[in-house]
Amino acid sequence: MFELLERKSWLENKLPEVVRYGLERKKGYESFYPNGITEEIEQEQHIITGQQPGFLGGPLYTTYKRWTAEFLSKTNQHFFWIESGDTDWNEIATVYWKTKEIQWTDTQPNVPTTYRYFPDEVFQDLIQLESSPFHQQRLETTKDAFNGTVVQSFLEFQKRLGIAQYTEWVEGPPRLPQPYSEQYQRLLLEWMKDLRYGILAIRKGIQRVYDKFGNVQAELLKHRTGWFYLQDHGSQRVPIEWDENDFYINHKRLNSRDMYDLVKHNIGFFIPGVLWRPMVQQALFSPQVVVLGTSEAAYWAELNDLMLWAQLKYPKIVIRLGATILTKKYQSLTWKEILSNTPPILEKSKHIEEVEKLFQQLIQQFDHIEENLPIHIQHAIQKSKEKIHYQFKKTIDILERYFDEIQGSKRKLWNQFQSEIGKNSIPQERKMTLLEAYVWWGKEGIQSIYELLKNTKQGGHYLFREL
Repeated sequence: MFELLERKSWLENKLPEVVRYGLERKKGYESFYPNGITEEIEQEQHIITGQQPGFLGGPLYTTYKRWTAEFLSKTNQHFFWIESGDTDWNEIATVYWKTKEIQWTDTQPNVPTTYRYFPDEVFQDLIQLESSPFHQQRLETTKDAFNGTVVQSFLEFQKRLGIAQYTEWVEGPPRLPQPYSEQYQRLLLEWMKDLRYGILAIRKGIQRVYDKFGNVQAELLKHRTGWFYLQDHGSQRVPIEWDENDFYINHKRLNSRDMYDLVKHNIGFFIPGVLWRPMVQQALFSPQVVVLGTSEAAYWAELNDLMLWAQLKYPKIVIRLGATILTKKYQSLTWKEILSNTPPILEKSKHIEEVEKLFQQLIQQFDHIEENLPIHIQHAIQKSKEKIHYQFKKTIDILERYFDEIQGSKRKLWNQFQSEIGKNSIPQERKMTLLEAYVWWGKEGIQSIYELLKNTKQGGHYLFREL
């Protein structure tokens, strides 16, 4: 159903500077592997990746992450961490459908996604946006996969497509299952003994990256610990703060002993932020390889000091596979036009010159006729020449208008292409959800993309064309 057009390494794409530095030089960032499928990294047993649960199966890059982890593993088995404690509803509930941005209202601020249900009106909105009865039917047949919470719906749709049989799904706090929840409690109790030093290690790592590159991917605001607590029986997520002596949860002061007791009796209510989450995953699963997006990889550059504090081994970091799929409507665009950063320009002068040559050859045929022909025949020849000149001008005019129309159509199509794949804005793999891919290409189409990526020998971003 698809053919491979081109592969671009991640070094050819826009990357956070710290990641580019890691990929190009590996000095101080020895664990970055941009092309890690088979060439630069041996296949390992323990692989982990993860993402917060997204609407409609999540954006396609979530699926590409999971596939990359599967391809890297000797047994194909891998962990996928679902960040169910996430409360960023604007990110989770903002999707694109045929490049149109849709956002569903946040009616429960700060409530983790694990407790939030998929809104009833989502499918009504999507069906109204779909003009194709066939696509509407496909949407109707998947509605029942999205009856549960956001997390349950995310998992159910992934499993229904049959492309997740090798994945061990692990839902993070507050739903961390056994035996991981017990390990998590022991881990936090140990860390709470000198958490202040862990926080200082994070700040040191952030400062080191900032000094070298002038910016950082993730910051830790003053008085923030990088941890969150679920209060009101787990329904509200609030940041845990500190003043270098005591901790604060919603302005309530807790000393180190209070925090220790809170962890001991309410472990499920502690949620790690983006800089602590990798530490928890390393401690619980000891993965040899972590599959990340480019922005996430930039977080890891800030964690060297924290890893030392926690006495954890730094894993190999592999940048996930990426892909863009061109739909059939773009088949008339040439490869040069697809790659261009400016609208296509047709070289019509060449074609007009060829037509002009043909007319000139025709006129030259008359020039070989004897000049001593009767005058009335000479007049007739002259009139024929004039008619040829007239037809030539008319033909050139028609050709120019034709090329102008083609040029306009090509530019319009090119602009649509730019919008759809997000070449100059948001990439297709961030815009298109797994559900939209299913509606467009069906289960077989998604399986086809899976097989194409599975057979790749290098990492990077791949461009496929729909056949």
